Amino acid sequence: MNHRRPRFSLGLGPLLVGGSVAFVSVVTVILVLFGLVNAREASTETLRQATHIVVNSLAERTRDHLLAASEQSNYVADLIESEPAAEMQAERIADLLVASLAAAPQVAGALYVRPDLTAIQAIRLPSGRAVVSIGDYSDTPQAQADVHRILASGNASWEAPFTDPSRPDYTFLNYRVPVRRAVDSKPTGLVVVSMRSDRLSRFMRELALPPIRSAFILYGESRVLAHPSFDGAGASNLPDLAEMPDPAMRALLGNDPREQFFKDSVGTTRLTTREVEGSSILYLRRNLVGFAPEQLWVGAYVDLDAVGPATSWYQMIAVVGLSIVAAAAVMAALLARRLTAAIRNLAQIAAAVARLELDPARQAERSRVRELDDLAQTFTNMLHAMAAFATYVPRQLVRRLLAAGRTAGPASEQRELTVLFTDLSGFSSMAEHRTAEETARLLNDHFSRMTACIDAEGGTVDKYLGDAVMAFWGAPGRQPDHAARAVRAAAAMERAFADDPMRRIHGLGLRIGIHTGVVLVGDIGGPERLNYTIIGDAVNVASRLVELGHDHARPDEIVVLLTQSTVAAAHSEGQVEDLGEQAVRGRFQDEHVFRLLPDRWRGNSPSDQAAA
Repeated sequence: MNHRRPRFSLGLGPLLVGGSVAFVSVVTVILVLFGLVNAREASTETLRQATHIVVNSLAERTRDHLLAASEQSNYVADLIESEPAAEMQAERIADLLVASLAAAPQVAGALYVRPDLTAIQAIRLPSGRAVVSIGDYSDTPQAQADVHRILASGNASWEAPFTDPSRPDYTFLNYRVPVRRAVDSKPTGLVVVSMRSDRLSRFMRELALPPIRSAFILYGESRVLAHPSFDGAGASNLPDLAEMPDPAMRALLGNDPREQFFKDSVGTTRLTTREVEGSSILYLRRNLVGFAPEQLWVGAYVDLDAVGPATSWYQMIAVVGLSIVAAAAVMAALLARRLTAAIRNLAQIAAAVARLELDPARQAERSRVRELDDLAQTFTNMLHAMAAFATYVPRQLVRRLLAAGRTAGPASEQRELTVLFTDLSGFSSMAEHRTAEETARLLNDHFSRMTACIDAEGGTVDKYLGDAVMAFWGAPGRQPDHAARAVRAAAAMERAFADDPMRRIHGLGLRIGIHTGVVLVGDIGGPERLNYTIIGDAVNVASRLVELGHDHARPDEIVVLLTQSTVAAAHSEGQVEDLGEQAVRGRFQDEHVFRLLPDRWRGNSPSDQAAA
């Protein structure tokens, strides 16, 4: 059966939205074409007034943007003036500066400078977090002159844009407020907030909504303070118009003999036209008074060929057509969202089931669409049933079989594996004096500890046999270091068992046997029930080592016995004690047996972390 995804597929949401919008768009195009036939040109005065409104709105929003920063600076200065600066702790001033950054996102930094030119400054990092530092400008002649000049004037003011030599890629626009003691008006310091060119440029980009192609701020007649291309580190230190990469900005220099109608002004807005690369560009500029020593122009430009005069009929038809398209798109998107959300939720549950993440608390979302709601209920019931079923199935084993690409029962095969058995010494005697519930609780806790050590080393738990655990390494996925993994898991079990209530409270011992050999691994059982397990003489040897462990340790001790094949495969000769040839029940030949020495396998292996 071919389970490959089709070469081309389309989501339900895009299909519904795209189909609806395409149909309505065809109808809209017909209406627009009909309107164009009956359209007439809009008057030039309408365009003049419309552009005047646009640039006024742009200028007012820029003014509000700058005023918000200056008002925040004034507010901080008032708070500092409200109590003697000598009594105000540096931490308090730092908190005020950080709070001012939070209240005015457009501000890049805030600074409080004392008359001795020591300063507390808060700088906004690119991540948005503010950092506070202490500075000393007493050895900077320019800073001394600026501070003394502003404190002597006693007036708050916007300063000329400048470039900091330590950060030459940015231009700063500062607002400075003298702070005076309320009692005698003696200067106690200076509050400064900084606007940075890249943040102003980002604000210009946000304001440049269609039909505006680009918005900008000029300092004087030809120096560019903010432009969308400055949004980020780069050469933005007040370049001249002639240095701008934008051809429309370069064209603003000089005069164009073809200027006719738009070379005058509308109200306080200056209008200019240029021919740029075959397109007619209309520039709109308005002066912002009071924000710099020279004129600060907020401007924008539009492409007249793209937004040329339109007839009232055309506008009406376009609005109606776009409204129909928008309504159809919204309705189709809402419908598609409902359908795709429900289907996506079911797909996520199905994917979780495929990963054997069977959380019974997960619920499929109900739907007002009857068929989808029935399907959601079916998925929920299926999830609950599989979650109950999965408690009796080793999920790690199933995951590894699926990872190996085996969705059907794999054929049994001969393979060299490492087998591990554990057994509790004294469990039967202890269980005689405990209730069944208490015994089950102790066993479950013990099995959880042992299984965590096995899973951490990529082992497979085959089964639980009373108080014993059987596990193996090397299948279903091949593990060249299966013996070393088993030995590390056994060492981790020793450490995990030290804190096990079975030992800590009831004084039981633990026996572990490990053997490496060839076994038959695969699905064993009948058609109705299969077990992925191992059989063979190597399994018996590992089991008999557990029995042999009772002869080499006291009942309350922990002992790990390994055969020579495991020691050789794990390269663990230096971590074991040689017990010599030992008779193993059920075998004619003796086995060369070793005992794992405690604390010889400590490290940063996954099983060590599981034991911890």
